[in-house]
Amino acid sequence: MLIVMDRKSTSLFTFHLFRLAAIYVLVLLFLPVVGQGQNNITYTWTGGGTNSNWSNALNWTPARALPATTDVLVFDPSALLTATSPVVSVTIDFTTQTVAQLRFLNGVSVVFSSSIASGSTLALSGSLAGAEFEVSGVNAGGTPTSVQFAGANPLTVTLAANNQGRITGNLGFAGGVHRLVATSFETVEFASGSLFTAGANFAGNAFGTGTINSVIFRSGSTYAQQSGASPFGDATSSVARFDSGSRFIAGASTVAVNNRTYGILEFATNNITGTGTGELTVLNDLVVTSGAINLNVASIVLRGNLTVNGGSIALNGTTSLIKFEGTSVQSINGTGGSVAIDRVVEISNATSVRLARPVRVVGGLTLTNGALTTTSTNSLTLAPTAVITGGSSSSFVNGPLTREVNAAVPIVFPIGKGTAYRPLTLNISALGTGATTYTAEQVNGRLVAQTFSGNIKRVSRVRYYTLTPNAAPTGFSGQITLSFGPDDEVTDPRTASFVIGKSNGSVWENIGHSANTGVPMNGAFVAGTLTSAPFTSFSDFVLASTDPDPALNPLPVTLTGFTAKPNTDGVLLHWTTASEQANEGFEVQRSTNGQHFTTLATVEGQGQSTGARHYTHLDSQPLAGLSYYRLRQLDHDDKDSFSPVVAVSSKQVLILYPNPVQTILQLVTSTKDARYRVLNMLGELILEGVASTGSTTLSVANLPLGLYQIEVISSGVRSIRKFVKE
Repeated sequence: MLIVMDRKSTSLFTFHLFRLAAIYVLVLLFLPVVGQGQNNITYTWTGGGTNSNWSNALNWTPARALPATTDVLVFDPSALLTATSPVVSVTIDFTTQTVAQLRFLNGVSVVFSSSIASGSTLALSGSLAGAEFEVSGVNAGGTPTSVQFAGANPLTVTLAANNQGRITGNLGFAGGVHRLVATSFETVEFASGSLFTAGANFAGNAFGTGTINSVIFRSGSTYAQQSGASPFGDATSSVARFDSGSRFIAGASTVAVNNRTYGILEFATNNITGTGTGELTVLNDLVVTSGAINLNVASIVLRGNLTVNGGSIALNGTTSLIKFEGTSVQSINGTGGSVAIDRVVEISNATSVRLARPVRVVGGLTLTNGALTTTSTNSLTLAPTAVITGGSSSSFVNGPLTREVNAAVPIVFPIGKGTAYRPLTLNISALGTGATTYTAEQVNGRLVAQTFSGNIKRVSRVRYYTLTPNAAPTGFSGQITLSFGPDDEVTDPRTASFVIGKSNGSVWENIGHSANTGVPMNGAFVAGTLTSAPFTSFSDFVLASTDPDPALNPLPVTLTGFTAKPNTDGVLLHWTTASEQANEGFEVQRSTNGQHFTTLATVEGQGQSTGARHYTHLDSQPLAGLSYYRLRQLDHDDKDSFSPVVAVSSKQVLILYPNPVQTILQLVTSTKDARYRVLNMLGELILEGVASTGSTTLSVANLPLGLYQIEVISSGVRSIRKFVKE
């Protein structure tokens, strides 16, 4: 059919045609800036093309024939045509390309490489909900999503302003100079469980050198540096930030330490070095897994533990120090290697630093705040060159301290125990030969009871000190200075009767008083120091007095002897005090194993006494076999202390109950076929018989009221107990 139009109709048709075309063009121009769901097309990699090239349209579903800046690109293992292949290899065959979003999901494993010698850049600028660069999810077996940039040709992913990157799986760079670059603050996040690996032959700054804190490693994330430059950027910026709880594994030959901050910093290869004149801050643990680690940095601020499981760590700067500055208890620990810190260790942690392995320090020890807790197994040794700075009631070595000695000089031990800081000084006048180290420790409580030699009348029961050389020196001569506080109960440190006692193993000997500090204050307890006269051998040292009057330098109750012996009536305990000050009394305690004690009786003390006092107590119903006894001494001011433990073996047990008795008396013995006799107080026989092992019932209802005794003989052992008939 032929349609004939006049000129007017033709013009109108043309007008409408051009208007429709203009609207269509406007729509095409407008759609790319509209959010996903309006013009964003999602393409999923299936690998259906004849090669692995990014630009092969058939590798995507739907076919990606016309790439656009609004494209959303997804790698998901459920869509792969080669699902049995463990790794998807993709060749980037463009110089630059911009898309809206790139997502890796559900445990997919993808390796990218560029075929362009000058490198390839993929720009992400979708401004979509969620992350424009996403690596997340795990496969059915729990393996996380993994993305790797490989090959020698550089491959870069950039994020436009305010576009996000979120990695919960694994991301790695190996080969050339690859980068993931963000242009806005905190826009790329490595979440808990994520892993970034700067792998073999990687040679670049993984996140560029631009925006400060654009890449954040959250708590639980890990950066493994096998090669490559610092992730922080250049020498002055910090493109990447490592939050507390993140882990940086240094496996390259150099690691950034100058003015850098890490969460957990772990060294895991040989011969790592780090240099700078600033400060290295480690928010959590500093860990050495293997290798000789040499850090030439002004200071390391450590807020977690120092753990050495292999290899060694050394600080090489002339002013280097490692400062323990945590807010919870820190420790130096580990299962291997050695810890020899050749610079200064500073303790600045109010909650304490504890050694869980032996440590040797060469440079020095600075005690600023908090205790450094040691044990005889986990010891601290200071080299002769170590300089001690600080030391106070708020910061000291809580436990034994060993010092290496190579000259006849005063050696200070800033030691204490618990909350009591009591420094000790060994003043060496003649070094002699033999000893190279001396170990000092404060011990709270009194030493196992010893006798007194010469004119010593009292020794402190509050604390004593051990000072021992590693080998007995020949030709040594020196003096010791002990310190004391108000709880040591010293009233006048100037008096000549205030001396230092030295143990020879069983006897306290007087080694004199050559100097002191501290001023008396009208009988109040004061602080100060006391220096002995010269001595030539080592053992235990204690504050002592040659004055029997405890009103002067009380050094409270001194127990000089404690014994327990079996007899025919039970076990007889006997103890002696040399003097007493505010002594309320003693609890007599008994145990079956030497560890858990129960109180049998309380014996009243003398209160104040200047001479020897003797006490006894009879355990009339001892336990069969081996028993343990001790005394708990009590003061009027609620202080207490314990005696040494003594053991007694009782072959026969004899128990009567009830006592007093009215009708039936139970006789309990530990031996078989023991003969018994009941006697009145005139020695007349009232009852007799044979007691079986265990309990024997005796009828005493017809006995006159009064006091009786029962005698039991078995295997030549005679035991006697008394009972009352009422």
